[in-house]
Amino acid sequence: MATMPISEFSVPDEVTELLNISPRVSAGDVVYFYNGARVGGASSSTANVRVTSGERGAATKVEVTSESPEGRLLIVQLYGNLLGTRQSKESFLVPCRHEYRVRGKAEVVEIHMAINDIAFNIENESYFDIAVGGSVTYGQAFWVGDEAKVNNKIQSRLPERATFNGLTLNVGASLIHNEVDVDLAGQNSECQLRSLLLATRQQRIETVSNVRHLSGESKSEQLIKSVVNDRARVAFTGHVQIASGAQKSNARQLSQSLLLSREGEAVTKPQLDVGADDVAATHGATVGQLDEAQLFYLMSRGLNRADARHALAIAYQRDVFEQMTGGFVKNIMERIHARLPAELSADSSRSEGVVRP
Repeated sequence: MATMPISEFSVPDEVTELLNISPRVSAGDVVYFYNGARVGGASSSTANVRVTSGERGAATKVEVTSESPEGRLLIVQLYGNLLGTRQSKESFLVPCRHEYRVRGKAEVVEIHMAINDIAFNIENESYFDIAVGGSVTYGQAFWVGDEAKVNNKIQSRLPERATFNGLTLNVGASLIHNEVDVDLAGQNSECQLRSLLLATRQQRIETVSNVRHLSGESKSEQLIKSVVNDRARVAFTGHVQIASGAQKSNARQLSQSLLLSREGEAVTKPQLDVGADDVAATHGATVGQLDEAQLFYLMSRGLNRADARHALAIAYQRDVFEQMTGGFVKNIMERIHARLPAELSADSSRSEGVVRP
């Protein structure tokens, strides 16, 4: 697969316009990659953030030393073939590795976006090394075409009083496989994991999460929401483990799927393994369709059925964003969500899909 030399690549106007979110985002906050190679040099730094990149496929290392909320970074991974030429169906592999070393507070966003609808595979790994008392608010979005395939891993081990607040958004690709592994290794460590999975046509999205409470008084909260349209399939397997010594831990997990078509399919498998006796732990899963009473109400106010279904599908997705604490991350992720194609939440069928809890 021939790709444009990195020296000749410039970020397309539609991408910079999409990311022109607010005055909170400055040029120094953004680092671009094209097919895994850094655009504009191998390293950069500000007062609080240092970014070092190796050759294509080598780890991008990010060090955040700030003790204030000003340690922030937007990484934009762009994928494409020779711009302006006929698109090729030849698939190619782009390995991406991100290593975040946070010694204070940080807000980090990764955006993976295809410039055109080409066949390629992404192997992405994002690892967070957070110090005692450190805090990370993290957003990750995959918005790629139907010819792409994604294998994505997110890992972190949280020491005492460390917090990790993550939000992931999946759109497009014939297959997206997510693995999220978080070890709550220190006392009073906390993590919040939220995911919004939007699948249409014949797309497949799989998410496997493993949250391990290894120390006492740790807290985890997971919210996984999916919207399934056409003949798409979404699967979630969530494993929460509370070790025998992790007394007074608190774990909550909820998976919700909204089916918009007759042939859509949602599979959810929550798992809870509790080895301690003084804990609070809950898990649950729901799979369903839009509420007919709510549809009737909106239609009585002048909306046609398709517009009413679209409005309810969008409202269903909102609470994924509402509890995000970082303004930098939240603004970017909400901006991307607002620009997604309407077909992701459109009326594909009035019949229910396949439910497989």
